[in-house]
Amino acid sequence: VPELLLLEQYQAQFVAALRAALAPGVAPALAVCGGTLATSFLSAGLAAGDGAVMRRLMDLLVAPLEAWQGLLYEGFAEAVGVRARVALLQAHAQCANLVSAFNVDTSSSSSSSYGGYAAIIGGVFGSD
Repeated sequence: VPELLLLEQYQAQFVAALRAALAPGVAPALAVCGGTLATSFLSAGLAAGDGAVMRRLMDLLVAPLEAWQGLLYEGFAEAVGVRARVALLQAHAQCANLVSAFNVDTSSSSSSSYGGYAAIIGGVFGSD
């Protein structure tokens, strides 16, 4: 598909946009859009099986989830924060599924586990 080849040239710009959207302290709507963009990016095949790009995307998605307790979105209603957290978790799950479908080795990444959702959110539900 010629359009896909054209979009593959802009991988660095997509990753930069995701880095900005998933940075600490961004508005919840922007974080949700970042998760959606990551999912769309991978499902469209724009990473073209490039393990390094997939690892960077997963690292960007994992970072807010690893700071689950601090992901409060102060200044917004609690429901907004919860919806944003759930949307980020959903985007991570979808991307992890796509990465596993591409059979990319993510074990060399700095993040501990891409499939360990219990480890990510276990502290949240186990601490109360």
